[in-house]
Amino acid sequence: MRLWPVAGQGTAGVAEALERVAAHDSVDATDDISRSPLILASSVGNYRAVKWLLDAGADPGRRDVMGRAALFCASEAGRATIVALLLEWSGSQGIDACNSAGWVPMHAAAKHGHVDVVALLLGAGASPAARDFEGRTPLSLAAAAGELETVGALLQTAAGRLTVTMESNFGWTAMAYAINGRSLACARLLAAACRDTSPTNPVGERALERCVSEGHAGLLDTLLEARPAEDVLARVMVSLHPARATELRSAAAWAPRRRLVAWRSAVAAAQA
Repeated sequence: MRLWPVAGQGTAGVAEALERVAAHDSVDATDDISRSPLILASSVGNYRAVKWLLDAGADPGRRDVMGRAALFCASEAGRATIVALLLEWSGSQGIDACNSAGWVPMHAAAKHGHVDVVALLLGAGASPAARDFEGRTPLSLAAAAGELETVGALLQTAAGRLTVTMESNFGWTAMAYAINGRSLACARLLAAACRDTSPTNPVGERALERCVSEGHAGLLDTLLEARPAEDVLARVMVSLHPARATELRSAAAWAPRRRLVAWRSAVAAAQA
């Protein structure tokens, strides 16, 4: 019998079973996708197995074919007790190690709304501004998935270490991802954070584009309250409604109330 299948069992005698099998197999033996017993036990939340394997010398930095180590898999699955154990055992080692998509454990936890794991990782020194290969932050992934509690936790806990308006490689902010994913509650929370932390250009063109093109009139009011730069407003509206280019280019000279009416009209036209 191989060691890694035993690591995934949730029986009370798992430690004893591991000890018997370990006499004939390495603690870092892997299956056909390079998962070690520690990776498997961390994924399924088998605390006893994880503890036994660490004590037996298992390598917490070993990765599977997708570049995921034990900490990543535990974070992705929301196994907070396992994450705490791994962090206690190896400190910040591997806390910002990325998988084959450029995700670090923080990305995985935020994407799936594991707010308790996010808190543990932040407390251990994980970067809230880590970027995957597409330039997306954990905040962007949480916003796109509509994980409101996680977005709030990142904004509150990582204040000062996180730029809310950071853009991906495609020019998308976390707010743009939230709007694209129809996570309007997340978008409103981000709009408030943008207004407080980035007064010069808080919203971003992609967020405004998605808001207008998808007809979110109520959210549009919130975004405009965040005071995006006038040139950004004009560029977005001209690009979305070229037939109204002359009118919209003069938007910067309009009184705020008249400008808001014009934008709402454009949203309604986009949905007609």
